[in-house]
Amino acid sequence: MECNKDIEEAISNLVEKFPQHTFFIGVSGGVDSMVLLHAVNRMKLPLEVMHVNYQLRGKESHADEHLVERYCQKYHIPFHVHRVPKDHFNRKGINLQEEARHIRYDFFKACMAKNPSAKLLLAHHWDDQVETFYLNLARKSGILGLSCMQQFGHDKQRPFLTITKRDLYVYAKAHQIPFREDQSNQKNDYQRNMLRNLILPELRRNLPHLDASIKTLIDHFQAERKEIESMVNPFLQKIEKRGVLALNFFDQPIDFQFVLLNLLNIPSKYQTAFSKLPEIQVGGCIELSHHQYLRIWRDRTNCFFEKRDEPTPNFQIEMERVTTLPSTYHKTELYLDLEKIKGQLICRKPQKGDRIYPIGINGSQLISDVIKDAKIDIPQKKEVLLLVDDESIISCMGLKVDRRKLATTSTQHIIKVTLKPR
Repeated sequence: MECNKDIEEAISNLVEKFPQHTFFIGVSGGVDSMVLLHAVNRMKLPLEVMHVNYQLRGKESHADEHLVERYCQKYHIPFHVHRVPKDHFNRKGINLQEEARHIRYDFFKACMAKNPSAKLLLAHHWDDQVETFYLNLARKSGILGLSCMQQFGHDKQRPFLTITKRDLYVYAKAHQIPFREDQSNQKNDYQRNMLRNLILPELRRNLPHLDASIKTLIDHFQAERKEIESMVNPFLQKIEKRGVLALNFFDQPIDFQFVLLNLLNIPSKYQTAFSKLPEIQVGGCIELSHHQYLRIWRDRTNCFFEKRDEPTPNFQIEMERVTTLPSTYHKTELYLDLEKIKGQLICRKPQKGDRIYPIGINGSQLISDVIKDAKIDIPQKKEVLLLVDDESIISCMGLKVDRRKLATTSTQHIIKVTLKPR
């Protein structure tokens, strides 16, 4: 049977491209993902299954979950499930499809995080690709959009992208693979469903060579996209290694920007704001949601990508009792009055409203103003730390020292504090 051969060849190509990997498969319970699961399992490949139960269709949603779970139990396949709280999608203004996508990929990422050999497999097929082409064409997409989905991508692998849905049904029937139909796919509430159920069937009846023409176009756009990716790659590496993108990158054609954001997995809704970064004031930023980067900052000559939950630099605080003050001071050393220290000394990042009483200034100063006055670059600003006790700020490290707890010539118990990066 021809479809058997095509599907088995698709999995063989996958194994050849990614040997010695564990395949994590997103399985909904539909025919596409169940055939993918069966085909990978049949090859005795290392795999794990991930399923998201959005609980949007009541008993039907739970039946999907139970089907996938039973299959995994039968073949002793590790099974990961995430049940979204029932009221999660009740919030006003929420885009259901977009939110579901964020939930799905965040869950996949969490499942795969502890396995360095993990590869994500998705069951998108040729019919999905054609639908994506038309949807992106309607959105006036450029090269990136019209190149559609990649079979072997930067972070997602789609071995069935050249296989038709009809062939998946034939394969499922031949191998008696259980699956469930999502009845909501028959409703024409969304553009993709309208294409799938109404428009494309009519076009194919009247234009039998349509899919072949679309494939030619997609192949052309993918080749062009690949060329752009090779030119964008040096910029991508600098972002991944140092979090820096030179502003002269924006002199490149607009498709370069779209491809870079795609490689960084930044959603297309940020494309307009990203392209305008050179026009905003220095110190301005784009806020990102559901992403490894929290913000993209605009500086004088660069943009800086701030990672979400970036760890605080780890400093070792060394303390020793001394009897005299030095004749010269070093910026990594402080001489404090031990009797004025309250509780434990720690290093932390600045917080909104933090104030310091600096040497040489009457009154206090906001830490944010101290950092602003220092005219340091954004990466350096992110590294600014405060030395504090349980009561107040003692030093904005490398920039200002608070005068209130410093030792003087009349101090009876002097403590020398040295700060060293671990």
